[in-house]
Amino acid sequence: MPVYDGATISLQESLLAILTFALTHKLTGLCISGLLSLIGLHCGPNNLLMNSHYKFKICQEPLDKKDSVRTRDRSHKNSEYFIEFPILSQLQSMFTRPASYESLQFRCNRVKREDTNIEDIYDGEIYQRFLNSGFLSNPNNLSFFMYFDGISLFKSSTFSIWPVYFTINELKYKLRTTKEKTILAGLWFGETKPNPNHFLRPLRESLSHWENTGEVLNLPNGQNVRVHAKLLGAVGDLPAKALFMRFMQYNGAFSCSNCMERGTRFDVGNNTIQVFPYSRNFELRTIEDTNDYAAQALHATRVFMQSKAPLCYLLCYLT
Repeated sequence: MPVYDGATISLQESLLAILTFALTHKLTGLCISGLLSLIGLHCGPNNLLMNSHYKFKICQEPLDKKDSVRTRDRSHKNSEYFIEFPILSQLQSMFTRPASYESLQFRCNRVKREDTNIEDIYDGEIYQRFLNSGFLSNPNNLSFFMYFDGISLFKSSTFSIWPVYFTINELKYKLRTTKEKTILAGLWFGETKPNPNHFLRPLRESLSHWENTGEVLNLPNGQNVRVHAKLLGAVGDLPAKALFMRFMQYNGAFSCSNCMERGTRFDVGNNTIQVFPYSRNFELRTIEDTNDYAAQALHATRVFMQSKAPLCYLLCYLT
């Protein structure tokens, strides 16, 4: 998706260039904020540049105030950046395209092969819950699924990026996974893995606004509709899932996020791996137990039943 209509550079390419420039020249948070504003002035009023800027140090506390940016930027070392992208401008860009609004009504018009089949997300328990409650029965309302993972920027670099994408469930599957229909919600860039509580805080605030207040979007025919949106779930690989759920890695004791089985180590010759022998009797995890273990881990400053700390903002939002 281009930064603005007619641009030769995409939103992702623009972001990567800006962050690389900032780290190469060790720019302060205040300087980066000014740089983003300056670039935005050159891109016209309808650009997709980021709407907020969060900078983190090793302590990984959000630096929202100018004074704190100056104070914590003295060393210029181990800086991590989180950029939040405006959901509103990306959705508005989609809604102004011909037939985009109609394509969002796929959930209402699809024909199932068998009534009892689970053929798409609409047939799942969570989607049905919000459909029956009235939130998703409104044809103007949307739901998101979040995807996140970390990748190294270069083979020889210690920096990694963690993009956060939203897909729109109301689109047909082939459409919802295309670049044009995918929302880039945010991106972390730095030398360390992100602290998910700080990483997801601005996204949680944005999603809460979309669910409770919504935004008015313009259709190609001149009609205005108020759109609300809700996050239904998130997907990541096992290491990313453990990071965001504040669990130990999947290869440790009590590492299953669904049950309380401890598991055991299994010798495979020159190494051991964590295995979970089959059992008919096992105890399922509950959100209450998980929160309790997380609180105990935080109080004891050590891992407790695989929990490191309380669940991140977005997981609490989902539950």
